[in-house]
Amino acid sequence: MKLGGDEGRVHSRTIYVGHKSCPPNEAFIPPKFCDNRIVSSKYTVWNFLPKNLFEQFRRIANFYFLIIFLVQVRNNL
Repeated sequence: MKLGGDEGRVHSRTIYVGHKSCPPNEAFIPPKFCDNRIVSSKYTVWNFLPKNLFEQFRRIANFYFLIIFLVQVRNNL
């Protein structure tokens, strides 16, 4: 069933939301929007070492083995 005669015609339109026309004597400055990037990584290049060391040594067993390692290195010097 055909309703009208423009099924083959492609319509294009542009919709501006919140767009205000600029006075002719001023330059139009587009609004700045916040960055909506999503970062799901735990580490960056700058915080890898501090965060990784904190995560490792907050467990008491890893801290214990660090102390044992330091005592053995000191005794071998």
